Amino acid sequence: MSLEAKLTLVLVLSLAALAGAAGALLELGLGPWLALQVALLGALVLGLVLGRFVTSRLNKGLDALGTGLLNFKDNDFSVSLTHQGKDELANLARLYNEAALKLRAERAHIYQRELMLDTVLQSSPTALLLADQQQRLLYANPAARQLLAEGKGITGQTLDQLLAQLPQALADAMTAPQDGLFSLATAPEPEIWHLSRNNFQLNGQRHQLFLFKQLTRELSRAEVSTWKKVIRVISHELNNSLAPIASMAHSGRQLVNRPDPALLGQVFDTISERADHLNRFLQGYVRFARLPQPNCQPVHWQELLERLQGGGEFR
Repeated sequence: MSLEAKLTLVLVLSLAALAGAAGALLELGLGPWLALQVALLGALVLGLVLGRFVTSRLNKGLDALGTGLLNFKDNDFSVSLTHQGKDELANLARLYNEAALKLRAERAHIYQRELMLDTVLQSSPTALLLADQQQRLLYANPAARQLLAEGKGITGQTLDQLLAQLPQALADAMTAPQDGLFSLATAPEPEIWHLSRNNFQLNGQRHQLFLFKQLTRELSRAEVSTWKKVIRVISHELNNSLAPIASMAHSGRQLVNRPDPALLGQVFDTISERADHLNRFLQGYVRFARLPQPNCQPVHWQELLERLQGGGEFR
C-alpha cells in the first residue's frame, strides 16, 4: 500500500471514529456541543496515534537513505538499504541499492583500468615525466627516475630544480622549444635519446608531458641493416668487375701460346675498362665517406634561392 493510501486510511478512520463517538455520546445524553468536542478530541488522539505509526517507518527509511547518501558523498558505495513492501519508501530503497551496485561496479572497473595503466607505465622503457601549470613535477615512472635522478624520487620538485641537477645535453633538450634527439655520454658508448612533449588540459590547468625514448638499439639495428645493404651493393659490383677480369686473364693465358695481337688487345682493353669501372665505383664511396659534418649557420634565403635557380626551375 502506498504512503498516500495509508494517510488517507488514517484520515478516514479518524473521521469515522469522530462520527461514531459523537453519536454514542449523544445517546448517553450529553449535549451536542460537548459530545462534538469530546468526539473531536478522541478522533484527534486516534489520528495522531495512527499517523505516528504510519510515519515512524517513513522517518526511519528517510534517515537510512540520508545516511546512505552521506556515504555516497564520502565515496563509500558499500552500504545497502533493506526494503519491504511496495510503497514509495521501498521503491526509493530499491533504487538506492541499484545505484550503489552500479557505482561499485564502475569504481571496480575504473580501479582495474588504473591498475593496468599503472602497471604499463611502471614497466614501460619509455621515461614519462608530468609537470603541472606551475612547473611542479606530478609524476615520474621508474624509467624517468632512473634517467633523470639515478632512481631517486623527484615528484614534488619544480622543473627548474630538476634541470639544475641534469647533464647539460639533457637540460638543453628539455628546455628546447621543439622535439628532437640528444646524446648522453655513457659507458661503453653514448646513448641516443628522443624527447617529445605534449601539452594538455587537466582540471582546467595546463599540464606538460615529457616522453623520453631511447633510440640507441633502434639506430644500431638501422646501422647494421644499412651496412648489410652497402656490403651487398659492393659485393655485386665487385663480382660484375672481377668476373670479366678473371675470364680475360684466363683468355690471355691461352693466347700466350698462340699470340694474336688483335685478341690480346681486346683482352687488355676489357681488363682496363672493368678496372676503371671498379676504381670509379670505389672512389664514389670514398668521396661519400669524406663528406664534412654539417655546419649550422645563418643563411640568406634570397641568395640561397638564387644559387639554386641554376639547378632547376622554381614555381
